[in-house]
Amino acid sequence: MRTLGTLNTSAPDIARVERYVLTTKVERVGSLEGLIRDAGQPRTYTTNFPTNDAYLRIYDYWVLVINRGYDSAFVDVNNNRVVPPNEINRHITEIKKQINETYLYNYTEFRDNILSVRTQSNPGASMDVYILAAPKGTPPGQITLDNVRVKPARFVLYLWLK
Repeated sequence: MRTLGTLNTSAPDIARVERYVLTTKVERVGSLEGLIRDAGQPRTYTTNFPTNDAYLRIYDYWVLVINRGYDSAFVDVNNNRVVPPNEINRHITEIKKQINETYLYNYTEFRDNILSVRTQSNPGASMDVYILAAPKGTPPGQITLDNVRVKPARFVLYLWLK
C-alpha cells in the first residue's frame, strides 16, 4: 500500500502530499525550434497551435523569436503579420510580440492556428520561434526563453480529511 503523505498528530485531519514536478512560468504551445537554418535560399516554415474561446478568455498568446544572425524574416499567424521583416535584425537576438486576439480562432471547439515564418538566406544564421500561452495580464518582462524552459519544482498539497 502506498502512502499519500505524512500524518501530523497535532492535526489528525490534515495530510501533506509532496511531489516533484516539472513546470514553466509560461506554456509553449507551438514552436519551430532547431528547424530554421540558412537553406541557401528564402524558405517558409510552418507549424500549428490550437486555440478556442475558453482559452482565449484566460490566456494571452505571444510570439517569441530567438534570432541568431538573420537580417530579415517575417512571422505570421493565420496570414496576419505579427513580426514584420524590418524588426528582424542580426543585432537583435530576442523579439517578443503579443498576438492580437482577433488573429486567433475563438470557436467553442479547438481549431489549429497556423504559424508561418519566412526567412531570407543568411549564411550561418539560425532562428527559433515559440508560440507561448501566458495567463491574461502577464507582463512582457515575463515572456522570456528562461521562463519557457521546463524546470523541476517541489509541489506540496495539504488535504483536509473528513
